[in-house]
Amino acid sequence: MSEAAERSATRHFREARDLLLQLRTDSPEAYRRFQWPALSDFNWALDWFDVIAHDNARTALRGDPYKRIRRLEFSELPKTLSGKIRRVDLRKREEALYRDAAARPEGEFRDEDFR
Repeated sequence: MSEAAERSATRHFREARDLLLQLRTDSPEAYRRFQWPALSDFNWALDWFDVIAHDNARTALRGDPYKRIRRLEFSELPKTLSGKIRRVDLRKREEALYRDAAARPEGEFRDEDFR
C-alpha cells in the first residue's frame, strides 16, 4: 500500500471512530449516521498503530504482569507420568543451554529479559 493510501485509510477509519465517539450518548443518531469506511486494504499495525505511535511517547499497550507468554509445547509427549518427567527434563536442559540471552535463538525471550 502506498504512503498516500495508508494515510487515507487511517484518516477514513479515524473519522468513523471519531463520529462514534461524538455520538456515543445518542445511539439512534449514531446508528443513522455511521457507515463503515470503504477500505480496500487496512493493516492494523501499519495503518493504525504505527500512525498513532508516530511522535507519541505515551505507553499504548501494557500487558498484565501476572500473565506469562509460554513458548514450550510438548504435544508429542504422552500425558502420563513418564511424559511429565520427560517434559521437566527437557525444560531443565533448555534452561541450561539458553541461560545466557546471547546464546538464545533470535526472537526468543524470557520473563527476566523484561524486568
